[in-house]
Amino acid sequence: MPEQPTRDQLYALNALMRRLEDPLEIYNRCLRKAWRTLTDSPENNAAQAKGNAALLEIEQAIRQWVAEYPVVEQPRKLTVAEHDRAWHAIEGASGEPDADPCTVLAAVLRALRIEAPTAEDEQAYLLAKRTTC
Repeated sequence: MPEQPTRDQLYALNALMRRLEDPLEIYNRCLRKAWRTLTDSPENNAAQAKGNAALLEIEQAIRQWVAEYPVVEQPRKLTVAEHDRAWHAIEGASGEPDADPCTVLAAVLRALRIEAPTAEDEQAYLLAKRTTC
């Protein structure tokens, strides 16, 4: 089941819908007028120009809204096994005795907006691993 939007998200979406009502109405009216007129007639050209301007206004409003209300994605969380494999891959790739794979892995995960497993996750993983062996 999809997550329910927050009150702030609902207000933001409602504000966007209200902002788009007028240019959408203008665009639809111009579209209907362009359909009723002859191609390349002054009325048709004016309706298309006005409709295109309304579309640009809609695009600008949506782009502005997206910039004002960026989507906050939940970071992905590595499993303990994925984290362990990544740590060993970095450790093996460095080939230097003083290399710090933990710091490198933490920096990479932070840049990719991926969470490392918590200590509780690791304990649960080790406990589950012991009981299955």
